[in-house]
Amino acid sequence: MKSPIVTVDISEYVNLHDLAQHKGRLMGSLNGSHQNGAANWIGLLGELIFCEFVHGAEQTDSYNHDVRIGDVTLDIKTKGRHCVPEDYYDASISDWNTGQKCDYYYFMSYFVEEDLMSFCGFMSPAEFYDKSTFYKKGEVDTSNGYKFPDDMHNLAYKHMYQIPQILEYV
Repeated sequence: MKSPIVTVDISEYVNLHDLAQHKGRLMGSLNGSHQNGAANWIGLLGELIFCEFVHGAEQTDSYNHDVRIGDVTLDIKTKGRHCVPEDYYDASISDWNTGQKCDYYYFMSYFVEEDLMSFCGFMSPAEFYDKSTFYKKGEVDTSNGYKFPDDMHNLAYKHMYQIPQILEYV
């Protein structure tokens, strides 16, 4: 199976960086935040960049979903990283955050130092939880040594699907 990950340089989108940082500061610390709200802007940047690259996508600012494309709702999950993700890297969702009512999760990854955004793929919540591996808080993922700060669901990006519009950027 071909990797669903598509990575683009977003350095020219300074206005979206500024907007994400501004909105992130206004949000404060969200429930379950591991960084006390300091990384809110990365999640917001993922939403804004997604809407910039996917025709018809609109940010919704709802608890249950972040973006709407027509009647389809997506919750955008963006991780800040210090590298471009490989297809064996994991999409993660904390167990306390499984009640959002959206049609799909869309996973993104932001390489902070290089200003690169990776569109890692999507999956319905039901399929994600069916295929993911569940880890209890304090367990260690033996594939990478990561110790889980919360109960989490993990699934490698290589199992995700990609929106055809995103594949145009390959």
